[in-house]
Amino acid sequence: MKSLLTFLLVVFYISGQAKTTFPKGSNSSQARPQFHFSSKKHKTGSPVGLIYCSGEYHLFYECKSGKNSLGHAVCNDLLHWKEMPEASVSEENTDIRSMSVIIDKNNTWNRPADNVNPMIVFYTDKHYEQQMAISTDKGKTWEKTGGNLLIPCSKTDSAFVSKVIWHKASAKWIMLMSRKLSGNHRGTSFYSSKDLLNWKWESDFSGFQVSSDLVEFNASSRSNGKIWALFNNKGSYLPGNFDGKNFTKI
Repeated sequence: MKSLLTFLLVVFYISGQAKTTFPKGSNSSQARPQFHFSSKKHKTGSPVGLIYCSGEYHLFYECKSGKNSLGHAVCNDLLHWKEMPEASVSEENTDIRSMSVIIDKNNTWNRPADNVNPMIVFYTDKHYEQQMAISTDKGKTWEKTGGNLLIPCSKTDSAFVSKVIWHKASAKWIMLMSRKLSGNHRGTSFYSSKDLLNWKWESDFSGFQVSSDLVEFNASSRSNGKIWALFNNKGSYLPGNFDGKNFTKI
């Protein structure tokens, strides 16, 4: 037993003295992950979009550089990320509270983009109003849409856009908005849109705070073969049904 303990101590010592090698071109800090993205300068907030466009994966995230702006990194193998310059999508260059980035594959906005699927970011500004900006150069620059206020809210709503998804069955875009509902309880409001500009309130779901995503899964045990899951920002989820208007837990 004593000899085994001595052997393990020697192994641990040698391992600790071994020189660590890092991939070429990496941020070679001892504590920095080498196969997960990390920003060179700024704190990273929540991921707000992982999309694939023209042979590249694009990671968008909340970049905390004194103000919340749109962080961006690209790669082609999901391992070796190139950090891009952070982008300010608000022309006032003010703090952005929450974001969701999508790629409009079907060009539902119907705007010419030189055969490039436009990227669109939805964000909540400092006034708790939901706005949007578009990029036609793979996220390098962003342009606010004219009259781009989508959903007016007040500070008392404490509302922010959580996620925008495409709902195939209803052929509509769905926006999840975390906000205060009646009785001062937080919950999720669901909005729908055909063109990404005009949004219609559909329903509220109370009692599940800070919803971050709504995902459809295959479920062979169910009669329709599908099930939806509503996630929050801590990774918890509720299984249920979603028909493009209402989420009902099961």
